[in-house]
Amino acid sequence: MRAQDAAIVTDNIEFSRDFYAGVHFSAIKESEPSFAYQRYPNNGPERVQCKKGTFARQHGQPWLKSQDWGESGSPVDPQTARKLDAWVKLVDAVFNFTPSEVKLVEKSEEEGRRRVQWTFKAGAANETGLPVRLRFAKPLYDKNPNVLLHGFEGPLRMDGGKGSHAEPVKFSFGYLINVQGGYELSEHAWEDLQTPKNEANKPVDLSKIDLDAKPKDAEGFLNRANARGFNGDVNGAIADCSRAIDLDPKLTSAHYDRGVAKLRSGDLDGAISDLNRAIELSPNTADYYSDRGLAKLRKDDADGAIADFTRSIELDPKNALSYRNRALAKNIKKDADGALADYNRAIELDPKNANAFYNRGNIKKDKGDLDGAIADFTTAIGLNDKLAIVYKNRGEARQAKGDAAGAREDLKRAGELDPALVRQQSSASSKDRSSTVTPEGSDDSDEDLVNRGIEKAKNGDFDGAIADFTRASELNPKDDAPYFNRAQAKSLKKDAAGAIADYTRAIELGSTNPAAYNNRGNARAENNDNDGAIADYTRAIELNPNYARAYYNRSVAKQTKGDTAGAKTDLKTAKRLDPGLAVKDADAVTVEDLFNRAGAKKAEGDLDGAIADYTRAIQLAPKEPAIYNNRGLAKAVKGDPDGAIADFNHALELNPKDPAAYINRGNAKRDKRDLDGAIADYTRAIKLDPRYTTAYYSRGLAKKQKSDLDGAIADYNRAIQLDPKFARAYCDRGVAKRKKGDLNGAIADYNRTIELDPKYAIAYGNRANAKDEKGDLDGAIADYTLGIELNPKDSKDYSYRADAHAKKKQYADAINDEQKAIELDPKNGDYYLSLGWYQLFNRKPRESIAASLKALELMPDDAVMINGNLAHAYLFGNQFEKAKAIYLENKDAKLHDGRAFSQSVLDDFKEFQEAGITHTDMEKIKALLTVK
Repeated sequence: MRAQDAAIVTDNIEFSRDFYAGVHFSAIKESEPSFAYQRYPNNGPERVQCKKGTFARQHGQPWLKSQDWGESGSPVDPQTARKLDAWVKLVDAVFNFTPSEVKLVEKSEEEGRRRVQWTFKAGAANETGLPVRLRFAKPLYDKNPNVLLHGFEGPLRMDGGKGSHAEPVKFSFGYLINVQGGYELSEHAWEDLQTPKNEANKPVDLSKIDLDAKPKDAEGFLNRANARGFNGDVNGAIADCSRAIDLDPKLTSAHYDRGVAKLRSGDLDGAISDLNRAIELSPNTADYYSDRGLAKLRKDDADGAIADFTRSIELDPKNALSYRNRALAKNIKKDADGALADYNRAIELDPKNANAFYNRGNIKKDKGDLDGAIADFTTAIGLNDKLAIVYKNRGEARQAKGDAAGAREDLKRAGELDPALVRQQSSASSKDRSSTVTPEGSDDSDEDLVNRGIEKAKNGDFDGAIADFTRASELNPKDDAPYFNRAQAKSLKKDAAGAIADYTRAIELGSTNPAAYNNRGNARAENNDNDGAIADYTRAIELNPNYARAYYNRSVAKQTKGDTAGAKTDLKTAKRLDPGLAVKDADAVTVEDLFNRAGAKKAEGDLDGAIADYTRAIQLAPKEPAIYNNRGLAKAVKGDPDGAIADFNHALELNPKDPAAYINRGNAKRDKRDLDGAIADYTRAIKLDPRYTTAYYSRGLAKKQKSDLDGAIADYNRAIQLDPKFARAYCDRGVAKRKKGDLNGAIADYNRTIELDPKYAIAYGNRANAKDEKGDLDGAIADYTLGIELNPKDSKDYSYRADAHAKKKQYADAINDEQKAIELDPKNGDYYLSLGWYQLFNRKPRESIAASLKALELMPDDAVMINGNLAHAYLFGNQFEKAKAIYLENKDAKLHDGRAFSQSVLDDFKEFQEAGITHTDMEKIKALLTVK
């Protein structure tokens, strides 16, 4: 077994090396001297962050001390350059490690992350000494048998040879996902988005999840290509598709998937070539023509795109997306009537798409049909009342019709939703709409994307906002608005360098908005570039001599530089221009004032304002630990655990006996998945204050996440002993007991939680799950119902209750609940899969077909399981030939539970017959599936 483990580990280290080479890679060295290293693919820029600062280099050039990935900065001395080179080589050495004597020491679910992880112990080949520990991990939804190396701990030779010193190291690895044209999400954020909601609390059978060596056949490489592409490694996906094609040149899906990956990467000619081959092999697949049409449209071949969209529509006449994309292409060709006709048909097929009405309204407006345009804009607003651009255009149409009052109302609403839109109205109205289409599966214009991004930012979704602004900048790279708005979103995410770059780009494009200079000044001040900040505030004041905020900000920067006289002059001007601003901000001149105001802002949710006030207070009182501690709390709430930890470190340096600071730092470490570090901090807090209830509870949470269930329960016990009314401690102890199989103990704890906090919906859901596992279906249904009453927007409780009803053969109730779950979460394919299954027992094959087809659309990776339901529905619906084709096509396929498809069908038939559901053709299908 150890030889097999060694081969698997070697292959997965190789896979990790190749994968990380194709994405934005991140490595953190946790052992001293610690550092963080990031690298973009294709010989892209590199960055090292350490205690001495931030260093970067571009495309192998010399290292610079730089805050903008090496675009600018100051050269480093030779000694520093050698150290940085050595650190990079140390990172590379991990992925050149050759293991021997490999042993799997642990396989577990990573608590809270919905991941499975494997930890191996290994020696270095041809060497003696202490072993290393290698940790591999992947999300539970990932079907790829190859997994990524996420941790390495042990002695490591930098160059892999015996001549170098073996340095003890501890590394963690990860990457960032590139989405929507260049915007990046962290690996964990991406996994959280992709994890099916109904899987969030379900127990996992780890015995059914494994890792393996590299693929050995075409299908294996194709499956891995899909997983790599899904996780952002487009180059890796193309390489695996190519390997699959080498092994099976007629594997149609490999040509198609490689074409789609090339389309994503911008290789339009390569994409068209691969899609041509896919069409040769399978000439009647609508999606192949649709995607080739997108590639042609992006190459400005509108005629070729129209031909492909037309063929796609011929093959799939109900594909609303193909009609919308063909309408875009026709509009580019100035065929307004043809575009209108396509939008009309698209709207018939999908009457809930607001952008279809908006784009049709624009065409009608341009043709002079103001009544028709206003009607379409009104419908679009009814479907999505947050689109400022639609209000603006309806206002313009109303103005043209002489409805001044209606126009004013619409423009007012547009300004409320997006003040920048109204300010930029004159420039926006001159844009050629035909140049702002987006041929990537959606028909949003750049204006739509900017407006949508602003709405997302208002709702706190800064990542989604940045993605929309990025896409808008690609569609219209000469418009400063996407850069300006993206800079604001980056600033809110504390990405000062990114904000500075975007404000600079907006200014280069001709923006004379004084806010661009003022905001860039704020970002520069945050980077401690006070000279640059003062220059920007000065330019903002030149553009708007009455800009009170710019005067105030410049006064703060001057004060920081020691220019007290200049600061007083600017502050005096700020007071004169805006007395309210001066009273609100300048009057807080004492540390106590700033500290108290920061606390009030934090309580109101103004985290940026709170952090700014804490920072000013620190400037006045740099030795006060409470200020650092509270600023750290504000940063933690904002999702900046690194910044929070830095502040808690300062607080503890100033007061190493503050147990609260240790708990706060422990919480931030737990947010970063540094569970050992978190536990150490909680333990230190307990030593300082053995009766600190929260410390025991928090340590229990961390131990539970490490799967140390006995340790977690011991800590929860102590927390409860100290505070017998601590409801959440009972609830989390119940979770730990349930994981240990102690269902009665878990239920008792959930009961106590509910006694103490009857409004805690999670406790009812947890108790229901435990009762379901005990077979108490009536009790489970009752608890799911109580949870739903407390939180009626939680779709998963409806789906869980549906499952309980189905176990009781109450199929009508199960169907009602599953339909409600779908109403709340219409993109959840599992809900449609369950609905299709329940409809079979409800003797509604037509409804089962509809639900199963929708499940296939949403979950193509689960096609084998879904096809079983679909085939049953066709069979019971007297469509024998369709059923037969699906049964035979999937006969030898495997389900996720390891059963053959044919065996699962026979099992299903047995269950149907036990429920009194039969069909004369069932015996024919049995014969087909059992023949050798």
